[in-house]
Amino acid sequence: VEYLLARDAQPAGSILVYVGDDDKDEIAFGPIQARDGLALAVGERLRASGADGWFASPQPVRRWLEQLVNRPGH
Repeated sequence: VEYLLARDAQPAGSILVYVGDDDKDEIAFGPIQARDGLALAVGERLRASGADGWFASPQPVRRWLEQLVNRPGH
């Protein structure tokens, strides 16, 4: 994640979103959050992680992403 963040510029007005479902994903949460991004965890294993938010399973993540993409004006 740090390699990608260093390589590619973040478009103005955008927000980084990282969704992870295992303990290895926690490594990415810090760099995303350091750039004012949103780190989201999925599954019971990561419920107490350093993520900004938590989803119980992948299905709510899909619904949230669909709502985000389909909101008026975007």
